[in-house]
Amino acid sequence: MRQAVAPMGRRAVRLDARKAGTVTFTAPIKGLVTNQNLSNAPKEAAFRLDNWFPTQTGVRLRGGTALFATIGTGPVLSMWNYVSGNTEKLFAADAANIFDITAPADPEVAPTAAVGSLSSGYWTFVQFETAGGDFLVGCNGADTPRQFDGTTWTSSTMTGTGLTTSNLSHVWAFKSRLFFIEDGTMKFWYLPVDSITGTAVQFSLAGVFNKGGSLLFGATWSLDAGDGVDDLLVVVSTLGEVAVYQGSDPSSDFQLVGVYQISVPMGKDATVKAGGDLMIATVEGIVPISVAVNKDASALSLSAVTRNIEPTWVAEVADRGTLPWTMMKWPEKNMLVVGMPTPGGIVEPRSFVANLETGAWCRFTGTNWDVRSQTVLEGVHYVGGATGKVHITESGGSDTGSNYTSTCVYHFSHMGRRGPVKSVNLARATFRATRSFIAKVSCSINYTIALPSEPSSVADSTEDAWDEGVWDTAVWDASGSSLVTATWTAISKAGYVVAPQVQVTSGVTPRPDAELMSIDVEYELGAVVV
Repeated sequence: MRQAVAPMGRRAVRLDARKAGTVTFTAPIKGLVTNQNLSNAPKEAAFRLDNWFPTQTGVRLRGGTALFATIGTGPVLSMWNYVSGNTEKLFAADAANIFDITAPADPEVAPTAAVGSLSSGYWTFVQFETAGGDFLVGCNGADTPRQFDGTTWTSSTMTGTGLTTSNLSHVWAFKSRLFFIEDGTMKFWYLPVDSITGTAVQFSLAGVFNKGGSLLFGATWSLDAGDGVDDLLVVVSTLGEVAVYQGSDPSSDFQLVGVYQISVPMGKDATVKAGGDLMIATVEGIVPISVAVNKDASALSLSAVTRNIEPTWVAEVADRGTLPWTMMKWPEKNMLVVGMPTPGGIVEPRSFVANLETGAWCRFTGTNWDVRSQTVLEGVHYVGGATGKVHITESGGSDTGSNYTSTCVYHFSHMGRRGPVKSVNLARATFRATRSFIAKVSCSINYTIALPSEPSSVADSTEDAWDEGVWDTAVWDASGSSLVTATWTAISKAGYVVAPQVQVTSGVTPRPDAELMSIDVEYELGAVVV
């Protein structure tokens, strides 16, 4: 038998008698996982998952974003809402103004400011009920605190010995009182019970925190899932020191439960409540307070909610940590959205998104995902961007008329056989969908992600139509079933490890609903001979 002669100093490579096989990669319902050994790929996980949202049954394409309002040309630094009876209001702030954007007359034109001539747009607001009604009370660390009664904005008239009210930077409610952080200090202030004004009293943590910095924010932490007598007050510093107090009156029965250490927080709005627990976004990940009080700071990352994406999280902090982050729960869509601002436009706009039930992570990318602020009102998620625009998410099938591409790359797999070369000939993806789309299936090899050019979007339509297009070599099921299976696509790649991948571009009117079920890869097995 003849054999090719290898050049001096190189190994001769030939394929043994080939063996064909097929491997099925089920949908990455565990989401984005980047903290695992690359040579020991986790199952049902993705190495890259952009604009695909992991569900309990597969991963689905994210919806588009639609322009809702414009407040100017600068960043939308804060957003919040007011709900009292039949009155619902939505507000947004830039660096100098507060705008009522409840019902914009023209989404392209900024309305007249409800409050103007301000010095900062980083507001924190809390809705607080008193005998006089429901009020929004907010502060920004630079201007006199503001109040809204459902109709009118007014300046706060609170006073306090030694207090300059414009220095108050954060507000929260605890045990029927309003508490305020004094910016750049170790002090917070509190008002009388059931009051939004009056004489504030100072409370200092100068002898409690000893690492320096200043107070950043305060919050409530509950030992159960609701408000009750077991609620605790939490105060967090800019350097990650956490003080926990119990009691209802700081002047009489407050007791220090303990002082704990977490890593540096990502911002005063980078917190959410999960049941009764308080989740805080830090430079090392999202840490529950319930974990922080029971573990050493050096071990917190091991119990972080973001453990599966720790390397990716840390890399994003390095790129985007100069601006404050935000976090928002969207229960109606079962999402947790982490807004990561893009400083100076030097990195791609993106946000982390997690499934609230499964904890699986992904990333949403695109121009409108440079999230500077966000809020949820009546089941609708609003995000404020860097150029004065407010968008609604999960709306339609384009990003305000522009295409966006969803990319899923599985972890590199040995395909059940370590060592031999695998020659991948064919692959196919199986989806569940009711709307037409174009999918491009491919593979990367040997730990290097190489994606082909993005596919085109299917032709636009305003109805859910079947049998109107051919995507790659896929065939639509004429029966009207919601199960769609692509035909085999030629791959022609060879490597020791293989990562199947799929790309879908969306730029249509209806919201896409395609859900990836699996990718099948057909290969032939070779061997290395020295």
